[in-house]
Amino acid sequence: MPAPSSPNAATALTKPRAGGMPMRRVLVLNCGGTIGMQDTAHGYACGPPGFLSGICRSVPMIHDPAFDLAPHLDAVDAASRGDMLVTPVGEFGTRTLFRIVDYDPLLDSSNMTEKEWVRIASDIAAAYDAWDAFVVLHGTDTMAFTCAALSLFLHNLAKTVVVTGSQIPLVRPRSDGISNFLGALLIAGTFDIPEANPNPNPNPNPNPNPNLIAGTFDIPEVALSEINSRDA
Repeated sequence: MPAPSSPNAATALTKPRAGGMPMRRVLVLNCGGTIGMQDTAHGYACGPPGFLSGICRSVPMIHDPAFDLAPHLDAVDAASRGDMLVTPVGEFGTRTLFRIVDYDPLLDSSNMTEKEWVRIASDIAAAYDAWDAFVVLHGTDTMAFTCAALSLFLHNLAKTVVVTGSQIPLVRPRSDGISNFLGALLIAGTFDIPEANPNPNPNPNPNPNPNLIAGTFDIPEVALSEINSRDA
């Protein structure tokens, strides 16, 4: 990935894409948290695999069921095509193609550890060339910690990563998850912001890293080896 040739090139990364450009493919990593929970006899609990995708398919603000996806799936791997969703046209005249991948197990944010941070970063690295941007769904209590960790793990990032969640499940009428998830998809599907960005957050850059744009993308081995050694 070439470094920007001038300060103006770096600034251009944050400009919205034109409405006529191809739809971006966004991989959504569902780690757990309130946003994907369902009602149970014992209160809210994480839904089964596919639960959140099913909810999103039923919410027209998140997924447009009338849109013909078929002509836009050539760049999507065959295994993902049946799981793809598409947003309605957003404020910048674009749609976003996205797929939700559920982690197993789905975790409450209070149970997130360094191992989960490494897993998220590693999954982004493994899927980096196949997707245009990434959204991480996460519980709100420790979202800032995960976002800060990702900003350190994802060296020389040149694609947008947004971490979001909600305080009320997406299945509830007053859920903040709809606007938060839509905002994350809009950012990931429209802008080039080469950082891990929490949404919503008054401070969009939790851990500024001057090396996020230049060079080649990698996860620092020293960080992985240090964390893995703790589990040995």
